Amino acid sequence: MFSGCTSLISAPVLPATTLASGCYYRMFYNCRNLTSIDVSFTDWDTLGATSDWLRSVGDSGTFTCPAKLPDTRGEGYIPYGWTRIEK
Repeated sequence: MFSGCTSLISAPVLPATTLASGCYYRMFYNCRNLTSIDVSFTDWDTLGATSDWLRSVGDSGTFTCPAKLPDTRGEGYIPYGWTRIEK
């Protein structure tokens, strides 16, 4: 949806509370200036629902999420270098 959008700094709130396979696949891929994301889901889908969704975003930023979401870092999860904020 926003893949390659270098002018995107803050993502729109992502309201999905459960994720279907491929739900956010590459949504913010290569959005190099993205530094803020707010999600509502409470579990990482084991089928890769968020695969590559935050690859090549800003080196630091804020990831706002429910406290129940596991603090998992790396490709397909919360980017390394980003601060997790619980809501």
